Amino acid sequence: MIYVCELCGYEYNPKAGDPDRGCPNNKANKWDKETKFMKKLGKFFLNGILLTTCSVLMRTVAVSFNIYVAQKAGAEAMGLYSLLTGIYGFALTMALSGLHLAVTKLVAEALALNHRAAALKIVRHALFYAALFGVAAMTLLHFSAELIAERWLHDLRAQRPLKLLSLTLPLISASS
Repeated sequence: MIYVCELCGYEYNPKAGDPDRGCPNNKANKWDKETKFMKKLGKFFLNGILLTTCSVLMRTVAVSFNIYVAQKAGAEAMGLYSLLTGIYGFALTMALSGLHLAVTKLVAEALALNHRAAALKIVRHALFYAALFGVAAMTLLHFSAELIAERWLHDLRAQRPLKLLSLTLPLISASS
């Protein structure tokens, strides 16, 4: 790659250097390093702008969808929905229990040491653990749905949706 000065037209080739100006061969790679760094920095900012744009777009779609659902369902149904999401979020937290972070760390360490058999064993144990906690969370939510609807939410209509939502917990837990 040859660099050309925009002011004076001087051409510089970093591979050849410039002994007349006190810059021998391969000593001027500072320009190459700075150029590579600036390209990486430019890609970093471009990717950041792309991710931010996608995030804003997705949030806009989500808010628009929530507005549409609220208009169709009405205020009473949206109130019930907001009550259910709090309980369901707590059940999800219990079902997931931070397992994916621990598994990612353990599998990465095993693969870094080239222990593929150990990594597979970790994944198998994690799937069992996830299934166990998912089924436990499902059972707890399913059988306490009436109590939660009556005593916590003060709305018996929440009982059936809580029971239906509880069925998703083992699948979500296993997929994490």
